[in-house]
Amino acid sequence: METPNVPYAFELLLSELESQLKKTHEAAVHAMSNSNYEEAQKFLELAQRIKAFTDNIRGKREEWNNLLNDFDNTRKSGHRSRNRKLQKGMRTNEELYRIPILESLKELGGKAKIQDVLEKVHSKMKNYLKPIDYESINSDPKSPRWRNTAQWARFKLVQQGLMKNDSPKGIWEISEKGLEYLLSQGKSSKAQLF
Repeated sequence: METPNVPYAFELLLSELESQLKKTHEAAVHAMSNSNYEEAQKFLELAQRIKAFTDNIRGKREEWNNLLNDFDNTRKSGHRSRNRKLQKGMRTNEELYRIPILESLKELGGKAKIQDVLEKVHSKMKNYLKPIDYESINSDPKSPRWRNTAQWARFKLVQQGLMKNDSPKGIWEISEKGLEYLLSQGKSSKAQLF
């Protein structure tokens, strides 16, 4: 439950309410100094209402913090914390995606939509993926971990010049260097990786 903006929103709201309360008090004092007791009374009543509302918001902030604590305690007592880093070896190694990504691109004519590439990559790797590779990730709960790992592998392939970095958005494309690398690896390297 990632809610970094809620505490900030409470603080911002409380700050604004306190500012309004101060202005209302100042208006009451000003009305009193001008002997306008009826107006001063209205401002004092408004100040009381703002104070009660502010106290209510403080109570809601406390209630929210309790909900977060309950959530965190429930999560900690359940499965592995989603924010904790995976131990080495729990997920399929990113390096193992290199050849399947490059092979998939070659089979798709050198470039293709991300979804098409990932479908082929999954087909090539499904017998090697671990159960944890199918779990969702925090940043995208609808996406399994293996897809995220494949995208990080792609990022490194781009950095190494094995894939193009200037492809249109949503398209992955193998580079000439990537084709050469793939040819140099041959089928025996793929067998060794798995």
